[in-house]
Amino acid sequence: MKQANLYINGEFVSANDTYEVVNPATNEVVAAVAKGGEKEAKLAADAAYEAFQTWSKKTAEERGKLLFKWHQLIEEHTDELAEIMTVEQGKPLKEAKVKLAMPTDLFHGTQKKASAFTEKQFQLLLLINDYLLISSLWESWQLLRLGTSRHL
Repeated sequence: MKQANLYINGEFVSANDTYEVVNPATNEVVAAVAKGGEKEAKLAADAAYEAFQTWSKKTAEERGKLLFKWHQLIEEHTDELAEIMTVEQGKPLKEAKVKLAMPTDLFHGTQKKASAFTEKQFQLLLLINDYLLISSLWESWQLLRLGTSRHL
């Protein structure tokens, strides 16, 4: 059974409690995941605030490069991520692959349009897409680092 700690500010952090992730098709426990509390939530919120300070100072081009790197990682690991989603959520494999393709499709659309914008317009576009991409990629990130996403 896989054990997973919290990932906060670039470090794995243990917690006093865990929860079990159960394969809905077999009722098999597939992972034990750290369950954070108030202390861990504060650490994560503080880390997110600091990360935003750095992120907001990046140029549109720098953000685009980082998002493209993320996009490449999802594409490279789609099969593995889809298998994890299937075991952990009971989601059909084909549906899991479609869900993983959604943020990459969004990225491709943004990337194609980017050349027509000024730097300021592109920053606004990235701000909107940052929110959409980060929201939709959050589950993929959880899968990459923990191998589970349902309870996070």
